[in-house]
Amino acid sequence: MRAFGKILIRLIVATSVVLAVPCGYLHAETTATVDLNPRLVRSGDSFTVEIRIESDEDIRMLAPAFPTPEGISIGNRGNSQELLMRNGVTNRTFNYFASYNAQTPGKIEIGPFRINYTDEQGAQQEIVLDPVTVEIYEDAPRPSSDIIAGISHDWIKWLIGTLLLAMIGGLIYALVRLRKRGPAETQAPLTGRKKSLEEEALDEIIKLEIPNASDEKAVKAYYDSVDDILRIYMRKGYDVSTHDATLWEIRQEFQRRKRMDSRIKGIFGILNDCDWVKFAKTKPSDGEIRDVVGRCSDALKGTAVDDK
Repeated sequence: MRAFGKILIRLIVATSVVLAVPCGYLHAETTATVDLNPRLVRSGDSFTVEIRIESDEDIRMLAPAFPTPEGISIGNRGNSQELLMRNGVTNRTFNYFASYNAQTPGKIEIGPFRINYTDEQGAQQEIVLDPVTVEIYEDAPRPSSDIIAGISHDWIKWLIGTLLLAMIGGLIYALVRLRKRGPAETQAPLTGRKKSLEEEALDEIIKLEIPNASDEKAVKAYYDSVDDILRIYMRKGYDVSTHDATLWEIRQEFQRRKRMDSRIKGIFGILNDCDWVKFAKTKPSDGEIRDVVGRCSDALKGTAVDDK
């Protein structure tokens, strides 16, 4: 009985010790992530590296260092802090960011990143984040657009001229018939539904001839045409200047205006792929090329288009 009593007393003491430990301490967690935007950038343009630290304990941060490997230079830096209460727990978010300037073409690895902080118990802690890689490409002229194709053959000009004359003749004939019928027989003109900007952009993309993956020149021209159509849509639909602007500059303008909706995020994903094909010599497969129309339809209208 005495031995049983001793065991019972030990269990009670151990349970009291466990209950005395603050719940917040048991579940305290601090995490960190690093993001690079954009990952593909033209020589001479800028890109941003952002480090984000989230913690549910009262930590004291030491500003992390941003490495500067050869081929890039660092510019402005900044930071911000956010506090958010969730279920009685204060969550802290620390954001550190730096703007870099791309200089030398090629793939450049930035990092690793070391995050040092002091936790609630006063202990020094460190989180090491893996490096990120930016790919810099040389400045190159944009290939000519296929949206409005030039007429290069004389017989095509004659054909179009003949069709125009036939259309004009048909209109004159219709007007004459309407006048003969008199005002009593004149019918009210039918008004069709005007297409939305999203439908107009998608129609332009569907009209493009889908190239074979083996024809590198045609593939680049196709992706450049898609890029032009989507840029024109963004300019008309969101009143954002996209002419001769880099993808990073356009993204910054949308973020500044707080207009990064789901449609624009989908379009940015397609435009990023276009840059990879045009400037980074990425070779998409036949399946990936055929998927462009469906991806554009999903981004612009939220619906998929069947392959033709």
